[in-house]
Amino acid sequence: MIINHDKTISIFISMIILIIYFSYHLNIISEIPCEQDITSKILANFIHTDFMHLISNLSGLYLISELEYNIGSKQFLKIFFLITMILSLLEYSLKNKCSIGISGVLYGLVAYEMFKFKHVDLNIISTLIILFIFSGKSKISHKGHLLGFISGLAVTVLI
Repeated sequence: MIINHDKTISIFISMIILIIYFSYHLNIISEIPCEQDITSKILANFIHTDFMHLISNLSGLYLISELEYNIGSKQFLKIFFLITMILSLLEYSLKNKCSIGISGVLYGLVAYEMFKFKHVDLNIISTLIILFIFSGKSKISHKGHLLGFISGLAVTVLI
């Protein structure tokens, strides 16, 4: 099996997040998908409307992209997709309030890395600190982060 040691998926996800961010600030997109349906829950993961929220989440994605480098882009995409789906289903079924940003998925990736490879490295600790402290002051969705972490644990068991 050939593993591609690059960060293509992480870069692609970052570009999508940046395009959406600037689309909001240029009024190309004006609504945040906050309905209680599964599509809104999935789309909300890629939306950032505050600059500090954007920077902290992209920084976290950059740090956790080391996982993609280590396991390959195909496997990383599979894990990212599963975590996003499980997190969105949990938020939908628990009727979690409108929560935007990729940090819940990043917490899931951190959980996956911690429990799959049974180690904690500086990137994981840095990611958690950046996401928790700097991602939007009192508007932080602790429930979203916890559900993301649980989603990562679920993916660890499934794969």
